[in-house]
Amino acid sequence: MSISRKFALLVTVLLCAVTLNAQVDRLYLKNGSLLKGRLIEVEKHRVTFQTDSSSILTLSTKSIATFKIRKRKTRLNIAERLIIDSLHHLPVSAHFYHRFQVGLLIGQDNNFGESITNLSFDYTLFRRLNRNSHLGLGVSSDYYTDFQLFPIFLEYRKDLGKTPSRLFFYLKAGHALARERDITGDFYSRVKGNKMTGWGIGYQWALRRNNLTLSIGSKRQDLKTSVQQVSFERTTDWKLRRVEFKLGLTF
Repeated sequence: MSISRKFALLVTVLLCAVTLNAQVDRLYLKNGSLLKGRLIEVEKHRVTFQTDSSSILTLSTKSIATFKIRKRKTRLNIAERLIIDSLHHLPVSAHFYHRFQVGLLIGQDNNFGESITNLSFDYTLFRRLNRNSHLGLGVSSDYYTDFQLFPIFLEYRKDLGKTPSRLFFYLKAGHALARERDITGDFYSRVKGNKMTGWGIGYQWALRRNNLTLSIGSKRQDLKTSVQQVSFERTTDWKLRRVEFKLGLTF
């Protein structure tokens, strides 16, 4: 067989493989799994799916993040039309999920240069942009020595892998509201929050219904304080830089 014929045969095989791969339905589940095969039936709260290994699965619609239906022929029977129409009306909740995190903020005290550790809690509502990209709106409560900050932020997360358990990195930015903690005894006449930025990496473990996340990153928060003196008001700009360790649960 000549080289040109071998090349033509290889191209034909590749085209057949691509065509066959495009003719399957895909279900992307919330735990990161991808199912390939044929969608058989869609009911109110569940779908029946036949995998490419001929296994029949019954799945809750709440477990589906998104989907991709292969292109059918022009003439569809009534059953197939109902299936596709029903799947396109999956509940909006299938594209959203929640994450709660608790963690530590580690850095140096701005006044004395000592190493200190602060508590942090945050809640974020995420929307899946696609299988590996997520965009979330969150709020946090950070307890510093003299202040309590409430950052409101946008977070972008990118998954690094296709398996249910995988690495990810994140970027976030927002604005922090601030108040003086009671332990300072009204030492500051005014406390004003400013911008907040952060980035980091983490790992996600896929559980049966939820995901557990562990991350490490850098966080910076700016604020301004004022102290009333006898004849003037002294203003100080603070730049709080911390390393953050977070343990989270998605649901």
